[in-house]
Formats: sequence, structure tokens, C-alpha cells
Amino acid sequence: MNTEKLITIAGVTIIIIIALHLKNQVKKRKKMRSWIGRRQQGRGLLNMLETELLSEDPTAYRNFLRLNNEQFEEILKKLKIKLKGGYFVKSIR
Repeated sequence: MNTEKLITIAGVTIIIIIALHLKNQVKKRKKMRSWIGRRQQGRGLLNMLETELLSEDPTAYRNFLRLNNEQFEEILKKLKIKLKGGYFVKSIR
């Protein structure tokens, strides 16, 4: 074979190897969880946590808050009592 054919074959081989490598990289991406895809749809974070994440993926809910739902509700209840009593407003002044 002459030098020109060898260079052409080497070039084609390199292009094929790069194309296969890029194809394999695209396949490695994980499927996005459905609730993650809806983050940018104008819903608030707390609404997303309470209504969507808790019902669709309780494990991710617990991982995000580091609390289960009962613990979160208990803390929320205590905060509501303090907020209604004006505790935080008085302590800021």
C-alpha cells in the first residue's frame, strides 16, 4: 500500500473510534426522575416537596429533608405556633 492509502485508512479508523466513543458516552446518562424535570415549571420548592416528591419518591423526600414526613410535620406545627404568637417578631425588635 502506498502512504496516501495508509493515511486515509488511519483517518477513517480514528473517526470511527471517536464516533463510537461519543455514542457510548451518551448511553451512560441516567434517566432523570420525573419530579426533577418539573422543578422549572413555576412551582415552589415546598409545594414540590409536599405534593410531588413525598407521593412519588418517599426515599428522595427523606434524603432531601433528612427527616421523614412525620418529623417534618411536627417541626412545622411548632413553628406555626411560634409564628402565630408573635415570638419571632418580638425577638427581632
